[in-house]
Amino acid sequence: MAGRTQHRSLQTFHKIVDSARALAEERGYGGVCTEDVARLAGVAKGTVFAHFGDKAGLLTALLVEELRRLTDRGDTLESSQVPTDPILALLDSVMPFLELLARERTIVDLYLRRTGITDSSCFPGLIRELERLQCGLLRQIEQRRERGQIRGDVECSILVEGIVAFVTQAALRRQCGEIPSAAAQRAVLEQQFSAWLLAPRRRESAC
Repeated sequence: MAGRTQHRSLQTFHKIVDSARALAEERGYGGVCTEDVARLAGVAKGTVFAHFGDKAGLLTALLVEELRRLTDRGDTLESSQVPTDPILALLDSVMPFLELLARERTIVDLYLRRTGITDSSCFPGLIRELERLQCGLLRQIEQRRERGQIRGDVECSILVEGIVAFVTQAALRRQCGEIPSAAAQRAVLEQQFSAWLLAPRRRESAC
């Protein structure tokens, strides 16, 4: 009996998420309202709140789902698909994440709040997916360092923290109009990554 109840609850959870995703694709995250989600999912508005707490919790669940798909896609890339240049390889890894954050203000605000950057209300699922992303970047950095392509005077984990900080900053700058396009974002990050990750001699040859 308990197992059947849990199964129904899980079905309801996914039905609500699917409905919210459909509305977000149509209107953007900022245009999603819990009343329409409940109506589309065929559940009471209170059921939405019972599963997600509030609208921010529901939207964060959508963000976690999107980030998980990006991370899964990165994990399945064949080595032949990865550029030999370390900066280009890292840019290819982070640009989908940056494009997700910069898509609309609601998304970047959720990310900042739910990862504890601007609020104490951390969302465990989002933290977990961000850690997966950082682990993938860390593996890349360690492999590139073994080949002598990345500076060796700073811990790899600190280099990864810098990459994530640059990406977050780029998303905010895109949202306030300081960076006008995805191409401009990539160009800015390429300069920042080169200055942050390459040893001085390699930086000079990259210029």
